[in-house]
Amino acid sequence: MTEEYVPVRLSHLLRDCSVGAVVRGPDSLMVVQDVRAWDRPGSDPMDREIRYVDRVRSALGIERALCAPPRSAKRGGIVVGWIPALRFPTWARCLGCGLLHSAPWRSRGRTDGPPPQRRDDGRGEGEGRSEERGDRCRECGRQLEQAPWVLVHEEGYLADVPWHDLAHAGSRNPEQRGCRYDWKAPYLRLSEAANGRRILCTRCGAGETLRSGALPRHPFPPRTWQQPWLQDPPAESPEDPGWLMEVNDVRVHSPSTRTALVIPPESRIHRGTVLDRLYGNSRILERIRKPRNRLSRRGLIRQLAADFRCRPAEIEKAVQKIDRGYPLYGQAITTGALLADEYQALVHPIPDLRE
Repeated sequence: MTEEYVPVRLSHLLRDCSVGAVVRGPDSLMVVQDVRAWDRPGSDPMDREIRYVDRVRSALGIERALCAPPRSAKRGGIVVGWIPALRFPTWARCLGCGLLHSAPWRSRGRTDGPPPQRRDDGRGEGEGRSEERGDRCRECGRQLEQAPWVLVHEEGYLADVPWHDLAHAGSRNPEQRGCRYDWKAPYLRLSEAANGRRILCTRCGAGETLRSGALPRHPFPPRTWQQPWLQDPPAESPEDPGWLMEVNDVRVHSPSTRTALVIPPESRIHRGTVLDRLYGNSRILERIRKPRNRLSRRGLIRQLAADFRCRPAEIEKAVQKIDRGYPLYGQAITTGALLADEYQALVHPIPDLRE
């Protein structure tokens, strides 16, 4: 199995390649996983924390810290700093006979866990992994390609098309209704028909026609994962049926984006000061706030003063400012207030700005 790293721009990560988007790589279609999988084991996302954006966090109702996406780098020939994407949809269709194969790439030495991944960096300097070509139909030997259809729901669900259920949806024959899934052997055939596409079960003869120009609807299978990369099904599947769409349909994925400006006082923070260095180090602040005793706190402050090349009183003063809510000092910011403050920051000159 070969791997290839593909650069992705940050602007694409916010829109075309944002979380939940089905993107087209060099050799496969993939879905971008959420931020829980963005860091390699042992890494600390707080190393990428974006500081002095409390106004933005308050207006957007974000309680946790904001962190920049991973940035790629090569260390000892190994690329670190990537955003994982899962190969999806997992069905592949034979270009010759139309047989559907379930995740055929898993038979190439990987039989458990999710399909192999492509990993993309959020800055544009990273690289993503993609699978090598070579999947062949078990019946005719022709090339396979991913079936570019997915099942989507307006509540945010995304899943593989349940081709078996779709083929047997209109069956009245008890033998056909009793036909069961088989993930190992290809038995479903998707072929072109005069008025659309025909999905046929070659074992029992059940079939359904997907008419051209129409968006078929189909219920989500019970306890379907809400997203392809999630391992636990939701408590309840959506009651309304989902829509069968091609992956390049703009309605498959609509990213929700918000924009904001960092304005004074946060945009005019003096970097490198004692206050700045303490504000950006939550571990040291925690030790100062919860010392073992007064003597250990006094010794810690003296050590910090030596490290920062300042007086202990400056450390104490900086901690007091941070405890009072520096830099916004507890000011609650709403979305409307954020826009009004941004406007005022743009139309009023900064009085003490030097060239």
